[in-house]
Amino acid sequence: MRFLYFFVSLFVASTVATVQSQPGERPVTPRPVVSSVQSPKAPMDYVTNFFTSFSAGTTKVLSDMPNHLKAMSSKTQILKDSTQTSLEDLKDKLVAIKYEELPKQAKDYIRTYVKEHPYQTAFHIVNGVIYFTPATLTYPVLSLLGFTSHGPRAASVASGIMSVFGTGAARGVLATVQSAAMGGMAWER
Repeated sequence: MRFLYFFVSLFVASTVATVQSQPGERPVTPRPVVSSVQSPKAPMDYVTNFFTSFSAGTTKVLSDMPNHLKAMSSKTQILKDSTQTSLEDLKDKLVAIKYEELPKQAKDYIRTYVKEHPYQTAFHIVNGVIYFTPATLTYPVLSLLGFTSHGPRAASVASGIMSVFGTGAARGVLATVQSAAMGGMAWER
């Protein structure tokens, strides 16, 4: 399949390369002039014309290739030089770090951050606790709403919702919340 794509792309390149246009103009595909005197062309003439234009375009593409390779090599050299410079700078920075003082610097940074941002620090701590132990928040909230580990509590928000809407569908919102209160996970399959 790649072989076919290669030849199709060469054909397109050869066709574009054989059509000459003025600067600023759209390339125009030349149309054959058919006069009433000419006899119709044989199929072999079409094949000959195809291969003639194909070879002319391929020759043009191949002759332009050294220029494209020179441009690519200069860009590759620029990329190589900039990468080498960046890696040398990184190496210098890593060597300059005093690793013996790193724990002290980290402690000082954390103390400073906590003093400057007490509310954000509290938010991050609570967020971490909830992430690692989600039941610390969900169980009290669900219990307050009336979703307990034994089922909905009487005279609660949960029982009121269920009396109005019914028990709900399996894997619905009410079933999922009740399952979470009971310690299960209804959303797993």
